[in-house]
Amino acid sequence: MNNKMEDILITAADPEFAAKMQRLTNEHSMSGFLRTRGEIANRVRTIVEDVAQRGNEALIECTKKFDSVELTPAQLRVTPEELENAHSQIDASLLE
Repeated sequence: MNNKMEDILITAADPEFAAKMQRLTNEHSMSGFLRTRGEIANRVRTIVEDVAQRGNEALIECTKKFDSVELTPAQLRVTPEELENAHSQIDASLLE
């Protein structure tokens, strides 16, 4: 697996977006975990579907509900500098 930030950053505008999302889903699937926890799986599925359909509005609602943090749409945007800084602080073993 690549560990350069430009290789792991996914944006909807990227022509390879669908393929990258599929790879990410395949590599980090929680299906095994959720298979034995049906109620959790149903709740997670509902949240993911809501965010997929309603986007930032649903994400902001979930953040408030689960994290007790109130965000605005502008606060969801992460700057390139913030991404670079976060990437530089990741434990290298997590990028393998």
